[in-house]
Formats: sequence, C-alpha cells, structure tokens
Amino acid sequence: MITRRLNTKRSGLTLLEVILALGLTVVVMLLLGGLIAIYQGSLDIGRDNIRQARIARAILAMIADDLRGVIRNSQQDDAASLKEFLSSTSSTPAGASGAQGANQPGGGASPTAGGTLAGAAGAGSSDSTSTGSATDTTDASMETTTSTLQPGVYGSESSIEIDVSRPPRIEEYAAELVNPLSGTLTDIPSDMKTVSYFVQAPQLDGVQDPLAGLSGPVATGADSAGAGIAGSALMQNGGLVRRAIDRGVYRWAAENGQIAQVNKTGQIVAPEIIALSFSYFDGQQWTTTWDSSVSGIPWAVNISIYMQHAKAARENPVPAGVSMLALTSGIMAESGIEMYSMMVNIPGAQSLMTPSEQQSTTTTDASSTSSLGF
Repeated sequence: MITRRLNTKRSGLTLLEVILALGLTVVVMLLLGGLIAIYQGSLDIGRDNIRQARIARAILAMIADDLRGVIRNSQQDDAASLKEFLSSTSSTPAGASGAQGANQPGGGASPTAGGTLAGAAGAGSSDSTSTGSATDTTDASMETTTSTLQPGVYGSESSIEIDVSRPPRIEEYAAELVNPLSGTLTDIPSDMKTVSYFVQAPQLDGVQDPLAGLSGPVATGADSAGAGIAGSALMQNGGLVRRAIDRGVYRWAAENGQIAQVNKTGQIVAPEIIALSFSYFDGQQWTTTWDSSVSGIPWAVNISIYMQHAKAARENPVPAGVSMLALTSGIMAESGIEMYSMMVNIPGAQSLMTPSEQQSTTTTDASSTSSLGF
C-alpha cells in the first residue's frame, strides 16, 4: 500500500490575521501614547507647582525681610521731645543763674558784681519770656513743616506700607535718567525707605511692566460660578507691586496731592500673584488694619498670597486684583487657586511702648519733674 503524506505547511497569513495584528498594534501604541501623555502632564503639573512654590517662598521671604527691618523708634519724626528740650533750656538756666548770683556768699562784698548778677537775674526773667515766645514760634513752624506721622507699619487687609532703615546700595548713588513724561517719582539715595506692597489689577495706567508687551494682550472672561470675576483684553501689567522710595519724598508727595505720581511708581515683581492679604497681631488679638501712630509696632504679621495654577490660568484665567470676598473655597477649588501663608514675628516689638503709652509716660515724667521744682 502506498501512503501519500499531505503537505500541510502554510505559505502566508490570511487577511483576517493581518487585520487583527494591525489592530492590536494600534491599540498598544495608543495605550503607550496615553501613558506617555499622562506622565508628561503630571510632570508639567509638578514642575509648575514647584515653580509656583518657589515664587511664593521668595515673595514671602522678601516681605518678611522688610517687616523685620521696620524702624522701631516711634519718636523718630516726633518733635515733642525737641520742643520739651528747647522749652527747658530756654527757661530753666536763666532763672537758675540769677538765683545762684543772688545767693552767693560774697555777693555783698562786691557791689558791682552783685548788681551785675541782679541785673542778669532780671534780664534772665525778661529774656526767658521773650525766648519762650520765640521758641513757641519756632515750635509752631516745626509743627507745620515736620510730618507728624510716626514711622512704622501702616496697612490694611490688601496692602501694607513699611518704613525700613537700611544703608543705600552702591548702585543707588548712580545718576538715574528718568523720563519726565513717565509721571513717576524720582527717588534719592537714603537710609530710610517706605516700602509698599499691593496687588495691581490689569490696567493701562498705573505701574507699568516693561516685559508686558512681549507676551501681548490677555483676554479674561467671567468665571463659571458667576462670582463676578471678569476682565477685558488689557496688557499684562497686573500682579504684586513693590514700591521702595525715600520716606521724605513719599510723604511729601502724599501730603501735596501727588497721588497720581505715587501710583505710577514701583515695580511689578510677581505677575502670577492675583491677591494679597495681611493680618496684624497686637499681643491680644488679630486685626485687618494697622496704624503705627496709634498702636506702635505689631508683634506679628500674617501674610497670605494667592496664585493660580498655570494650567487653570490658561483655561480659565482669574485677573489680578480680584476682591477677597470673591475668593471663596469653592471658587478657589474650581479656578485652581492656591494660597501660601507665612507669619512673621517682628523682633523686639513686645518691649516697645505704643505712642499713647509714651505720651502718658512723658506726661508723668513732666509732672514729677515740675513737682520737684525743675
């Protein structure tokens, strides 16, 4: 019997097998691409979070350094102590010299000297009156020319002014060419500066960012929750503003109606910051406003800055300068807004007296001195 062996070896793939192989390959590639996209997205989010945290840490450290350098002598610009000194020197020595001349043991042995001393005593009493009137005139002029605002910390919930004392840097002595048409104040080298922090809303006026024109206008729309956060196509000159200017120049401009020039002076240091808030501790409670001419130096200041994540800013941007009332927890979670806080303790503020305590102490010392006959 002859047996034939059939050749069962296949020479190729069927069409169905090819289609299935291609389909599996496409599915695997899509899965790999999705995983790579997810990893890249998480990597970008992590990078943006790190960058945002670094900016927040740098800004908080900068504000904290200025707060720790605040001028702690609340009588730096007060003319009360100088007035008391002038009054005491103009009245006490003249009368004292006359009394000493009249009470000399050998006053009767020298009639000329006695007469001279008596005349000096009389002249001293008359001169004290005239000198006192001249001193009063000088004091009145001093009160009109010297600012009565004490150096220290002046702030609200959304802005703060700090009078700091630091030696000027070398580059500050170089002549700076200022455009007279810019409308800004011209600063001078000084060891006493008024440093201000606030968030400026996007606007064509105010502090200008020289880098704003490079990225072009940004259009901002209303948020989906209907909180009233809206804007228009304006230049990117909004964000955290830091203004450091000589205290005398700043006070002169503020007291002489140069507010427009003051508002245009400063630098935008962080366009990413959309809101800023401060709270102040007086040793017993936290407040949202502070006035060093009344309360002295705060014991501590809590700083909070609000920043929007980069991805959320591209999809649903929130303009800088938004009201703190609009930043509810729901709006912050939906808009991707993160808050960074720091509490700054001011060294030595606990041992300083407030202006009211200083005034009461001065009044008590003056009454005790007058009771002793001085």
